[in-house]
Amino acid sequence: DGHVLVSEAAVKKKNAKVAAGLSITVRFVSSKPLRAEPDASILLDVLYEDEDILIINKPAGLVVHPCPGHWSGTLVNALVHHCAPSELFLQRPTSPSVDQSEEEEDVSDDIEVADDSATASRVLDALRPGIVHRLDKDTSGCIVTAKTVRAQRRLLQLFQSRQVQKSYLAVVVGSTQTAGQDVVIDAPIGRDPNNRQLMRVTDSEDEGGRAALSVYRRIAQNEAMQLSVVNVRIATGRTHQIRVHMRHIGSPVLGDTLYGLAGPNKKYSNLAPRQLLHAYRLRFAHPVHEDVLIDIVAPPPADMLHAISRVDPSLAHLLSKP
Repeated sequence: DGHVLVSEAAVKKKNAKVAAGLSITVRFVSSKPLRAEPDASILLDVLYEDEDILIINKPAGLVVHPCPGHWSGTLVNALVHHCAPSELFLQRPTSPSVDQSEEEEDVSDDIEVADDSATASRVLDALRPGIVHRLDKDTSGCIVTAKTVRAQRRLLQLFQSRQVQKSYLAVVVGSTQTAGQDVVIDAPIGRDPNNRQLMRVTDSEDEGGRAALSVYRRIAQNEAMQLSVVNVRIATGRTHQIRVHMRHIGSPVLGDTLYGLAGPNKKYSNLAPRQLLHAYRLRFAHPVHEDVLIDIVAPPPADMLHAISRVDPSLAHLLSKP
């Protein structure tokens, strides 16, 4: 971009050679202000809202919060506009620094908090006001956000202590296990040492993986198409957890360009223009009014219902009901 010069000439190749006597000039460009700005153009599908929390049905394609490559047009930008009167969104100090190690593009880890100081830094993060968990960019469905400091602190604790029940729907390749039976996948997940944008199952947590537990149940199958619909419950929230676990057992999510199979993805490209994964249900105690149980279902979007209807029309009809 013309920010590195050799003898006053812009360097165009990363492997350009230099020699003794040449002058090298590097121009440091200041980063964009790390503050999420309001965006009224992003419409929110609100499933539940009160003075403390907001639950929306996130569409596929929407990044949760600003990160490298996606500094605007995110869910947080929409929240800053929608929740402007709320205390978390009134004053947004510029973040001095942001850990971008897990924010390459798609993010899905629950934000795990080690101590009160870490909790405070999350609550005051100007790029992620109200955010307590995440969904991949191309995953649709339920996501809960906080509108007050008190609610955000408590929600972070609920996710960390695994008191939030999370259920997903996925269209996967293959027949998986017997219908109606719960199958546990208990396999640590860590970052792929050869490609930091990918995650992988590790042999043990000693290899850099973190404990990851998924439980899936096949709820529909089409043997002719070699596709199934599964319900997946996750006790942990590792990056790309369901996608990695389903690939690990040989039944990757259809349409998944990172962990899927090229053959089925190409064959069903019209049916699966994105990874067919949907965060279907969230269930947890209200972070402020603990005697109130929040149990929210996010109706699957049209592309998900269309794919499910090809596997099992009756299931698609059932899921399409309010």
